[in-house]
Amino acid sequence: MLKLFVILMFLNPVAFADDVIRISVGSDYKAYSQEDLRRRVFELERAVFQLQQKVFALEMTKPQVGADEWICKVSAMGQTFAATGVTKASAEVAALDKCKADPSSGNGFHCGKAKCSRD
Repeated sequence: MLKLFVILMFLNPVAFADDVIRISVGSDYKAYSQEDLRRRVFELERAVFQLQQKVFALEMTKPQVGADEWICKVSAMGQTFAATGVTKASAEVAALDKCKADPSSGNGFHCGKAKCSRD
């Protein structure tokens, strides 16, 4: 009977979505009968299943963040060097590296401060 109920629960998760399972902390497990322990395990399994469904639902609705969120630009000798990165610091370093790598920037001497914004 218990196994059948668990199987049915996994086949139809919507049926158990509304009732929130509350778990109480046990005190003396030696005093529990086999049936009590089975019931507690069953309730714990249902609670874990309910939490998994909630986490999966939240993961599916989480906004997808692009790989590159920041864009930074550095100007030197009339040229502009741009780079993107997940963080502001990584985008800034990448833009400065591009500027320093270009021979027309005087080996980085003319590279100014990076101006960054969200992409």
